[in-house]
Formats: sequence, C-alpha cells, structure tokens
Amino acid sequence: MRSAFVLAGVVFGAMASPGARAQFVEGDLYVGSFDDKIYRVDPTTWTVTDFADHADLLNGASAVAFSPAGTLLCSNYYSSEVREFDSNGDGSLLYDATAGVSGPFGENGLAWDAGGDLYVSCFLSNQILRFPANGSGPTVFVDGGDGIVRPDGLAFDANGDLLVANRESFTILKIDPSGAASLFDTLPEDPYSIVVRSNGDLYVACCAPGSTPDVIYRYPSGDASQRAPFATTSAFMNPALQFDPHEDWLYFTSYDVGNLVQIDPDTGSWTEVLPSGSLSGALSLAFFGGSGGRYLPYGTGKTGNGGFVPTLDGIGTPDIGTRSTLQIRDFVGGAPGLFVVSGASDHLTAFGGTIYVSFAAPHFVLPIVLPGAPGVAGDGDVDLDADVPDDSALVGLHAYLQVLAVDRSVAFKVTMTNGLDVLIGD
Repeated sequence: MRSAFVLAGVVFGAMASPGARAQFVEGDLYVGSFDDKIYRVDPTTWTVTDFADHADLLNGASAVAFSPAGTLLCSNYYSSEVREFDSNGDGSLLYDATAGVSGPFGENGLAWDAGGDLYVSCFLSNQILRFPANGSGPTVFVDGGDGIVRPDGLAFDANGDLLVANRESFTILKIDPSGAASLFDTLPEDPYSIVVRSNGDLYVACCAPGSTPDVIYRYPSGDASQRAPFATTSAFMNPALQFDPHEDWLYFTSYDVGNLVQIDPDTGSWTEVLPSGSLSGALSLAFFGGSGGRYLPYGTGKTGNGGFVPTLDGIGTPDIGTRSTLQIRDFVGGAPGLFVVSGASDHLTAFGGTIYVSFAAPHFVLPIVLPGAPGVAGDGDVDLDADVPDDSALVGLHAYLQVLAVDRSVAFKVTMTNGLDVLIGD
C-alpha cells in the first residue's frame, strides 16, 4: 500500500533554521597543520594543495571548522587568535586575547551548538570559551574548576550536551547547556579527538602511555557503558577524527604521521588514502558542506507477532524539492499506531523494546493505521511518499523517526521499528 506524506512540510519545517551558502566546494577536506598551514584535499583525486600559510598570519594552526555561515575558522595557537577565511583563502582576525582567547588548540577545538554559539578550546587557560551567535560578549563556559584540563576535542550530542575529550586527564566530560559538568567516562588511554555520528554513536581517538597500542574507541548510541575498541591504524601523536558530510566514512590523521586514513564507521576496516608525510604537522580535519540527503537506520525494532521484527527505512534521497519513499514493514495487519518524529535521537528502554527518538526535543506524534488483513502477522506494510519542500533552510536538518503499533501477541501489547535518521540535502 502507498500513501502520501509531506516529509518536511509537516514535521521538519518547525525545526528548520536559516542557513547560508558559500563558495567552497562540497565535500572538500581542509586540514589544519601546526606547521603554519591549512591544506586543501580534493576527495576525488586525493590531491593536496596549500589553502593558507604563514603569509596569511597562521602560526601554530590547530583546530579548523566550518561556521554556520560557510566560512572556515582556524585556531592560531601561538598568537592566541581565531582567524576566519573565505573561499579564496583570504583571512581576517575574528577573536584574540582581548576576548579571552589563550592558546586555542585542539583536534576538534572549535564547535557550534544548535543555536549557532561558538565554543573555543583554550589550551593555556584550561578553559572553553563561548561566543554567542548574537554578537554579545564571550563568556567562560567551563574551566579548571569544572574539571577541564586540556579540552582538545569538542562535539555536541543530539541532546545539546557538549562532550569534551579532556586530554591529560584520561577522561571525557559531558557539559550540559547551562555549563554543569559531569564525568562521561574514564579511559585507559588519553583522549584527544572526539566526533558524534548523527545516529548517536561516539568515536574517540586516544594516545596510549608507554607501549600500549593507540586506539580509536566507539560508544554505540553514545552509551558510556558500551565503550569498545573500534580501530587501530598505527602509532600516532595528536590524532584527529572527522566524518565526511554524508557520514559514509570516518577520517583520521595525526601530527607525527601526517597520513590520511579512511575508516568504515560500522566495521572499523580502513584504507590509507594519503601516505605518511602528505599532511605534515596535521592536527585537525574539516569537511565542507552537507550535500545530498540520506536515510540511516539505527537500532533494532521489537519482535512482534509471528516473529516479525518491524522495520523503518527509506528509498531515494530526501533532498529539498524531491520525493523519496519511507518504507514501514512487518507490523501486524490493521494495527493502529503512532508515527513519531523528533529533532533528536534517544536510547530509552520502554515497552519491552527501545525508543530511539527523543521526547525532550521538539517532536511530533502522528496517528496511523497500518494496512493489511487485521491480525495477520507481518501484513502491516506501507510505503509513504515523502515530499520535501524546496526550501534551502531545510538543508542539513536531521530528524529522527520511529513507528510504534499495537500488537496484542507481545508483552506490553506494543511493538516498534528501529530508528531512522533522516538528513535533508540540497
């Protein structure tokens, strides 16, 4: 059975925020180098060129990241500056010591929250500064009194909490939006770089003491209790991680090796795409753009009548101005249910299964009735035409979907699908 569903017009529009486009090339990779450079890497040919260097007033270039406005920011360690670059490589001073910046550093030392506020890791002052999007004065978000030592890696999770790879303390901290800090995890190696996948998985690159192997850890769904070794590439110093715009690959480099490694974010298998020395002094990675949309299932549904596990997935590409298809499969025929869409993911045990969408974030709950013969196991299948309005403000927006339905044959009389992360593309 097929039905129509205005994907973004119904549920995404209220979560959208205005965006801006720039003239950088979608998918290009920029690498911050402590050798006073920013490299540009073409991901189709793996060609490396200089984007900016000492002549552009770089000194101790560390963290690089693209702003919501589409400019490239770089932490200048030695001069205690944050500099901003346009697509031509022309730079200007954004913030310096007069704004409290002190030795800005970090493999992910620049990050933005959902409201557009900028967070800057300061190595020398053991602080993270917050620069509001409205242009008002900066504040100290957290410091040594909150447990900050060297905040090398910053990444926001779907709940808006800031996760900090707290170098020299062997810890990861979690900071809520009010600035309240708590311990997320203590690791056997020292964490440097941290990234969060849109399905909630957390990846942390660590350097190990002594002869212990260096390792990248993964926390499935951001669950600290599920930490497990994920990949080991080679011995390294100052490891840096970053996802490509589609999250198809996790990329890795390091200061002393200067190669570029492409890692499968599901299996941990990897390929070296640039050899040692290609990116001398590499400390950080930043990809430009979000490009096309995609559907990414995550988690596992709750088994229902007849042993069927309901699923939710998508076919096609959810880009603005296009139609793709949502597929709901294997519910009991004729079952009433709920289609839930949220601005954030979750991992909540409930009704004998797992709720993968957050009810704390902005969300919508839409009643549905599955087609098929009433009570027949696995007969509740439906395709929904998912129309995305041609609105550039939707580009880059994530939404998290799940379907729950009545199934009187199982505990709690409810069964449910996996979660589905929908990224709206251009």
